[in-house]
Amino acid sequence: MKKTLIALLAASSVAMATSLDEALIAQAGNDGYDTQSGNFTVALKLDVEELGKLLEQGQPAAWGTDIVKYICNGTATGVTVNGSSDGSTINTSGLYARWADGTAWDGVQWQGNTNLADLNGEAEGTGWDAVASAGLVYSFGKADGTAVAFTLIGNDGSVLVDSYVFASALKSSSAGADALTFDDSVAASYYFDGYKGGNEANMKALAGAVATASIPEPTTATLSLLALAGLAARRRRK
Repeated sequence: MKKTLIALLAASSVAMATSLDEALIAQAGNDGYDTQSGNFTVALKLDVEELGKLLEQGQPAAWGTDIVKYICNGTATGVTVNGSSDGSTINTSGLYARWADGTAWDGVQWQGNTNLADLNGEAEGTGWDAVASAGLVYSFGKADGTAVAFTLIGNDGSVLVDSYVFASALKSSSAGADALTFDDSVAASYYFDGYKGGNEANMKALAGAVATASIPEPTTATLSLLALAGLAARRRRK
């Protein structure tokens, strides 16, 4: 089953409009970098152990750890770990959209009704030992909005969480080349120049592909950074 799923994910990543091979940056670790415009997509391979530490313990209903943060004209936006939206319990964990501190983030919980502190319905902090890999894709379009796909794959190859959310209000027409930063739970990142959030199937396939991908070699990251620098130089010349 696991081998079949991985084969299907690999095949889908080849067939889809965006594959990991098309990334301008492919780097191991969680070092951040600047975007080239207000339209970009980043696919993140997440470290299951580090992600589990954030989610399995339960979170209060207040701004927590930013898995990915984009500084849009001085305002923080991205995907953040938070707990129950009604404040009645702290034994829940989810991934939410963030736009500064005033956003009604309880309305845009990415993974739907799944409590990520409790993956198997038994007790807080259980179920994470069954997770083999995790992937998250964050796509920002300054005229389109924000889209996120999130995937958890189990040790047996089953898909434990497979979600996609689009929020048309989370955008800014004046968004530009600003900083992207990542949490310690990010094991590798793939950066694409352009908004990729218009297709749910492609976003989910990309999240599955990055979840099961190998960590990029350092040489790949170096070459990708050089390619991005070359792209920026060409744009300046234009």
